Amino acid sequence: MFKYDSVHGQWKYHELKVKDSKTLLFGNKEVTVFSFRNPEENPWGETGAEFVVESTGVFTDKDKAAAHLKVIHDRFGTVEGLMTTVHSITATQKTVDGPSSKDWRGGRAASFNIIPSSTGAAKVSLLSSTFDAKAGIALNDNFVKTVSLYDNEWGYSSRVIDLIRHIATSQ
Repeated sequence: MFKYDSVHGQWKYHELKVKDSKTLLFGNKEVTVFSFRNPEENPWGETGAEFVVESTGVFTDKDKAAAHLKVIHDRFGTVEGLMTTVHSITATQKTVDGPSSKDWRGGRAASFNIIPSSTGAAKVSLLSSTFDAKAGIALNDNFVKTVSLYDNEWGYSSRVIDLIRHIATSQ
């Protein structure tokens, strides 16, 4: 997956090798990798890691997202909340109709299971998101819905790196 990628092209920075089941070599740099469905199982304290990025994508329903949302609520307080994400085709969707363990829509061919329109998803934007001021609405005195279009690969990963750099230089 690192050497060849359909979106990002061929890995060109340095040689990537698999040293063993838990170690990748980026040139001479060893990187320990883990694979857990539950990030709490990650032994990051034992590895001496200074930063851990949770990017499993499993925290999408109310119960699983509650831990992340609790941090926001405890720090800033919340009265109401809503988030809607609309993706173009993702890795979990099928290219042709087939069975789905989730629901019948999940089994539909991805290219026919969205409203046909042009998309910028295949074009990488250097911005982490584009705020669409005209698409938002004030639902009541406490609830404002804003709309921002974002790339959940390039934009997200770029902001994670920026955040880690900021934290590292602030300590």
